[in-house]
Parts: sequence; structure tokens; C-alpha cells
Amino acid sequence: MKKFGIGRKMMIGGVALAVLPLLVIGIFTINESSQGLEALGKEQALKTAQKLAEMINMVLLEELKLARTLATDEMVVSFCSNQAEADPGATRPGLQALSNRLAAAQKVYGDQYEAIIVADRSATVVADSREGATHGIPLSDRDYYQEAIKGKANVGEVVMSKNSNTPITVVAAPVKDKAGNIQGIVGLVLKIDFLVEKIVATKTGETGYPFMVNSDGLTIAHPNKEYILEMNLRDDTKGQMKTIMDQMLAGRTGVESYVFEGHPKVAGFAPVPETGWSLGVTQNKEEFLAPVRSIRNGTIIVGFVFLTIAVIGVIIFSRRISKPLNRATDVADAIAVGDLTQRMNFESRDEIGSLSKSLDDMADGLKGKAELAEQIASGDLTSDVVLASDRDVLGQALQTMVISLNEVLGEVNSSSMQVAAGTSQVSDSSQALSQGATEQAASLEEISSSLTELAAQTKTNAENASQANQLAVGAREKAESGNDQMQEMIGAMSEISSSSKEIAKIIKAIDEIAFQTNLLALNAAVEAARAGKHGKGFAVVAQEVRNLAGRSAKAAQETTELIEGAVKTVESGMEIVNRTASALSEIVDGSVKVADLVGEIASASNEQANGIYQINQGLSQVDQVTQQNTATAEETASASEELSGQAMQLKHLVSRFILKGNSKTHDDRKRERVSKEGPRPLPEPAGRDHWGEDAALAVREQALEPKDFIALDDQEFGRF
Repeated sequence: MKKFGIGRKMMIGGVALAVLPLLVIGIFTINESSQGLEALGKEQALKTAQKLAEMINMVLLEELKLARTLATDEMVVSFCSNQAEADPGATRPGLQALSNRLAAAQKVYGDQYEAIIVADRSATVVADSREGATHGIPLSDRDYYQEAIKGKANVGEVVMSKNSNTPITVVAAPVKDKAGNIQGIVGLVLKIDFLVEKIVATKTGETGYPFMVNSDGLTIAHPNKEYILEMNLRDDTKGQMKTIMDQMLAGRTGVESYVFEGHPKVAGFAPVPETGWSLGVTQNKEEFLAPVRSIRNGTIIVGFVFLTIAVIGVIIFSRRISKPLNRATDVADAIAVGDLTQRMNFESRDEIGSLSKSLDDMADGLKGKAELAEQIASGDLTSDVVLASDRDVLGQALQTMVISLNEVLGEVNSSSMQVAAGTSQVSDSSQALSQGATEQAASLEEISSSLTELAAQTKTNAENASQANQLAVGAREKAESGNDQMQEMIGAMSEISSSSKEIAKIIKAIDEIAFQTNLLALNAAVEAARAGKHGKGFAVVAQEVRNLAGRSAKAAQETTELIEGAVKTVESGMEIVNRTASALSEIVDGSVKVADLVGEIASASNEQANGIYQINQGLSQVDQVTQQNTATAEETASASEELSGQAMQLKHLVSRFILKGNSKTHDDRKRERVSKEGPRPLPEPAGRDHWGEDAALAVREQALEPKDFIALDDQEFGRF
């Protein structure tokens, strides 16, 4: 799933912040502008309709005034009065004069009149300005005649003229005599073309136009002449103009919106009081709302420009934020997988700059600790761990590990040096013991040879008593010499016995050192396990040290068994030597007596021969024991050399670790403590102490007891 980054969020948020105000402002502006322009259009349409209606009303008032003026003309009054008394069908006196007068009036008032007529009470046209063209036309069904004959000047309905084929209306006024009696009417047949032209000439925008309907809704004025007297807006089958027509025909003044032929329109309307007509001014909404479209289009363009600028700004701004954040994520991911070579290298004074610096500092700190861990892994334990703060858990762990490794390896180094020195001394002592045993074997051979000769001489002495004195003197000298050699042999055997005991003590010391080395190796393994992956290499070294300690303990145990057997054999040899020494003493005494008692030599010769035979047997036994001691000493020397080599290898392995200078001071303090306090007792394996439960368990599994070891310090090695 593709992640939805902060850059996109900022872009969407920024665009939304840019678009929403523009959208709200645009909608509000367009709405307010539309309402304002629509209100302005309605107001303009209403005012225009009112002005046009007022103008038409004024024109018609003038026409009514003219009609009243003509109705009061003496000739017209006289003609109508006389006409009432004349016989129907007779020639009316003064008709020609009246016709001329009406024609002259039509010329004076203008050509907007189609005719000026005069009708009597019989509702028949009796005179006109067109030389009798309308004579005899009945008017009884005409609305204007009905109103005028009742005494009210009025404007009639608009009709289509049959003569001119143009819409006309009649402005009628009653003709009254001096007594106030109505004798007829005067009618001005008014062409409304000039009114339509005046109405149509009034423009309202490009599409706006006025129109006028009569009291029945019939169109009597319109820019489109085809609609005049042809279109009745009341007959609108779709009901689009029903509301506006109801108000217009009711004689109200107002403004309404409607739809005509699919176009939304606004119409202002006002009545023409003197006629019952209603005049409307209509205009397409699209026209007076055109500025709104301009505002809308301008708002859209401005909004698009600002949106583009905002998008570009947000993109630049978001990239300036998201790019370093993405880089920070990459650096953090690299650090998480152990790659400490990545850096932000981004400088800024804001929070992102601070974040970049913090990440770089963190990577530098981790890299420093990694380099320190590499130094520790390579065996260099002299480096100091600098803590970044009191809460630097990793630094504190490394610091504790360095201190612990220095202490442990310092102990191991000291112990390996002691083991190496001890094994070297054991090896030298074993070589010296082997050489002494070889020399002792040679001396015993010489003694055996001398005793053989002594036996032969003793036998000869029994046969040749005459030479007893001389032989006795020689025997005395040789006996004394044998006694001296026997004393030397006794001393050598004592030294062999003492050396065997000392060797046993040394072997026990080696066994104790191996035990202590094993415990140190166990402790080192525990500490390496605590150190985790950084202590794997040291764990391997600790395991090798433990193996070497086990081998040393096994070799020391085997050597101990051999030496104990040799000690027992030496003790047996000592008894024989002591008996031999006693016998030699007797021989010396006998030799002295021989010198004094030559006569007794013959009788004692047989006894001497038997004693010498026993001496030969004892010397054979001594020689056999001596040969066994020699072989045992050689085996001890070989084992000591092997142990010395293993100790040197252990010292070489430990020497690859470079410890701090205070470790030597620690060893010196340890030696001083040991020299003052004596041998250090072994730790209790059953307890739970700083060695850990694993070390105690290993000690219990080996079933080692303190009585199997001898405590040895540095001063005791000098004795060997």
C-alpha cells in the first residue's frame, strides 16, 4: 500500500485552504452580485415601466383634452344639437362646414390621427375629417361610444383599422349642449403607431423592451409587430406568465420574474390609469446578470491564478519539508539496520534542522560506540567510554563491559602468568629429578659391582686364610668406602623422597590453578554471555581457556597418581637402604675385628658370604626401584613440559587483550593481599555470588572439593 506522505497531505491541505476561501468568496460574491444586479434590473424595469406608463397616460390625457376641446366647439355642438331635430336621412345643414373644420383640425394636430369623427345620439357617424368616408358607421357596440354617451371622456379599445391596417384607438368625449344634455360624441381615431414607436424606442439594455396589453391581455404594443393584436398573454397555456398577467390586468404596479419562450426574464409593470391598459418592461436575466458572469469568470480566473500560485507554493514548501523528512526517514531506517554511514547533512534554523542535527549526532554517537565495540572485539580494552548523558544506557553498558572485561582479563592474565611460572619451575624440577634418578641408578650399579667383588674376595678369604690380614685391610677400606657411598645413597634417597613430596605438592598446586582457571573461564563465559554479541569472541577464548584448564587438571591428577606411587616405592627403597647401611656398618665393624682377629676370619667367611648374598639381593631391589623412579621422573618431566607449553599458550591467548594500566596495580594489590593474608580460600560452589549460578552449577557438576587442592601463592614457587 502506497503511503500517503506528509507532502501530499500538506499539498491537499494547502490547496484546500487556498480553494475554500476563494470558493466561498466567489460564491458569496456571485450570489450577492446576482441578487444585487437582479434587484437593480428589477428596479430599473419597474422605473422604466412607470415612466413609460406615465408618458402614455400623459399623451392620452392630452388626447382626451383635445377631444374635450373639440366636443365643446360651437360648430360641433350646434351641428349635433340641430341634428337631433332634423329628419333622418335629410341633408344636414352645416355638414360640409363641420367636415372642413374637422379636416383642418386633423391637419393642425398631426397625422397621428386616422380620422376625427362626430356621432350623434343615434350612435351613427354623422361627420368626419375624411369627407364622409365614415358616414353612417354604427357605433352602438363600441365601448368608447358607450362610455362617452354616458358623459365620460375615455379611450377605447385598440383595434385594427380596416382602412390603414394599423392599430388604432378612439379617444372619445361627449358633446353637450348649453343645457348640459349630451347630444353626441367626438372621437379622435388615434393611430397608436407613434405610441408603439415611442414605447419601443425606449431601450433597456440589449435585450430589454417594453410591451403593453389592454385590459383583456391582448398585446397592443410590442417590438415585434406580429404580436400586436394577435397575441393575448392571458391565453398562455403553459402558465409561464400567469402570475405577471394577473397583476398587470389587476392594474397593479410591481416587478416579477418569469420565463418566456425558454428565457428567464424580469418584467416591471405599471398601469395606464386612463385606459385600463398595463405597460410592462421586460429584460432577459442573462443580460443584466452578464456582469455576474464577468465577475464569475474573473473570480474563476483569479482563483485559478491564485490556486496555481498556491499549489506551486505549497509544492515548494511541502517539498522543503517532506524532502528532509524523507531523508531523515532513510537515515533512521539505515541506522535501524545497522548502517551508521548515512548522514542528513542538512542545515536549517527550524525544527527540521534540529531534527537533522539530532539524527547526525545520534549516528555519530552510535558509530563511536560501534568503533569502541570493534576495539573491544579486537582485544583493545584500554579505551575509555564517554557517556553522552546520564541516560546513555548503551554507553553505560559498554562502560560496564569494559570495566568488567579489564577486571576479569586482568585476573586471567595474572593467573596465566602464575601458571606459566609455576609450570616452568615444575618442568625444571622434573628435569633435575630425572637427572638425579639417572645418576642414582649409576651409583647403585657401581655399589652392586663393588659388592660382587667383595663377595668374591670373601669367598677367596675363606679359601686363603693366609691372606686374610691383607684382604681384611682391603675389605676394611672398601667397607668404609661402601659405607660412605651408602651414606650418600641414603642422602640421595632422602632427597628423592623429599622431592617426590614436593612434586606432589606442586602438582596439587597445578591442579588448584587449573581449578581456579576453570572458574575464571566460567566467569568469563558468564560475562561474555551478558555482553551479548560483543562478547562472542571472548566467549570462544574463555571456552578454550576452560578446555586448557580441564586438560591441565587431568594431567596434574595423572601425575599426582604416578608421583604418589613413586613416593611409596622410594619409602620402600629407603627401608632397604637403611638395612643395607646397617649391614655395611656391621661389615665395617667386622672388618675392624678382622684386622684385630685374623683368626676368626675363616669361621666368619661363610657368614659374610651369606650376608653379601643378601646385600646383592637388596641392591637388586634398590636398583629396580631406582629404575622405576627414573622412568617416573622422566614421565613427570614430560608432563610438566606439556603443562608449561599449555600455560604459555594460555598466556599468549590472554596477551592479545590490551588492558588498562590499572590492571597491573590490581595484580600488585592482589599479590600483596595474598602475601599478607595467606592462600586465598576457594569460593563456595553452592552459593550464589558474583561468579553467577552457572559457575556454581559447573563446580557442583565437577564434584570438586577444596581438600583435593593445595593453596599456593607466588612465594611458594620459589621453593622449587
